[in-house]
Amino acid sequence: MESGCAQIENVVKYKFKYVREALECIKNEKHKNNLYKRIQCIERDYIFCYCRFPDQTAQFINKIASHRIINRLETVFINITRCEHDAEKLKPLHDHMSFLPIHVRKKANKYDECCGETMIQNGTDSELYCLICKMTKKMVGCFTSEQSSGYTSGKPKHGNYMPCRHGKLWLQRTIGETIPKVTDDEYLNIERCIARDRITSSNLTIGEVRRVLSELGLSKYNSDASYIYLKYSDQKPIHFTHSECDAIISDYGRVFRAVKQITSIVHIKYVPFLLQKIIELRFPGDADKAKIKKFIHFQGLTTRQETEKIWKKACEKLSWKYIRTRIL
Repeated sequence: MESGCAQIENVVKYKFKYVREALECIKNEKHKNNLYKRIQCIERDYIFCYCRFPDQTAQFINKIASHRIINRLETVFINITRCEHDAEKLKPLHDHMSFLPIHVRKKANKYDECCGETMIQNGTDSELYCLICKMTKKMVGCFTSEQSSGYTSGKPKHGNYMPCRHGKLWLQRTIGETIPKVTDDEYLNIERCIARDRITSSNLTIGEVRRVLSELGLSKYNSDASYIYLKYSDQKPIHFTHSECDAIISDYGRVFRAVKQITSIVHIKYVPFLLQKIIELRFPGDADKAKIKKFIHFQGLTTRQETEKIWKKACEKLSWKYIRTRIL
């Protein structure tokens, strides 16, 4: 019997095949070319991920990344259906794109369930999308902006969002597991700037990556600089086991609930900062995990001071040891 990771890998290959077939149904050549470039970008990220984590001990990373690839392919398919297309040819492909074996299907939770079906999640921009009623949930800080589903009383309602989910997405983004929506041309420009400045994979820093992004007008990818940094450097990614990751997210949930009891403002602006503080507190003296500070995009001083106050109050509420942050 195939492992769970191998089963998901087969599903990814299966979906690549049918997305390419669906692409041929588009009548507008411009739309077809744009979506073809997106598929190429997804395929490159998919190959890069499996080359980067080939060993058996990191299969769970491949599994997580594969789910993201599947979500991105399904999003491309949705965009194909919105273009002018040959409906007769495209209709049979709907069933193939919704295919996902029961043994690898992600269990629906309250925060991502809609109309009885699991919503498509995009970790890079924190959006949840429902294929049935077309509703979109945009995650803002630690909650979602609920948009009306159009349902009347007595019919299915959209579920609530759980704050731990957003904490987990930020943890994955901070350590470079989340694949950003960087285009091929943007990657090419980044590579040219790195080569121009004679920066090698051994001396590349995440600060240099952010400087290049700023120079190219791509500062919107600052939060995803970890992924870009690991892509071009020989630095090994920070590794957290499943149990360690669950413990960090559990602590983040406790901080969120503690803050909610202290103040009516439950929107935490600076999630990565709190995750860093939790990791420092939970893994004291661990030099490898302490490197996460280098991966965080530090915001303005005012935002950091506000979040520091939140952290101090949470420590007092939870009886945790409070250590003032040196960067302030």
